[in-house]
Amino acid sequence: MGTTSDLRPGAIIRFNGDLCIVLESEHRTPGNLRAFYQVKMRNMKTGRLIENRFRSGESIEFVRVEK
Repeated sequence: MGTTSDLRPGAIIRFNGDLCIVLESEHRTPGNLRAFYQVKMRNMKTGRLIENRFRSGESIEFVRVEK
């Protein structure tokens, strides 16, 4: 387990039960709203591109994969 601050391009995470590889991760703090991470990832099974927002400090399950 890790947090959103550990998101880096190339990291593999479990998202909604599927393995996804992180393509981009951007930390944003808009105006007087709470900070969040805007993440682009690709589903490793289907190849679909997914964009999602994670709250700052949210825990994420990182996965080790052998190629």
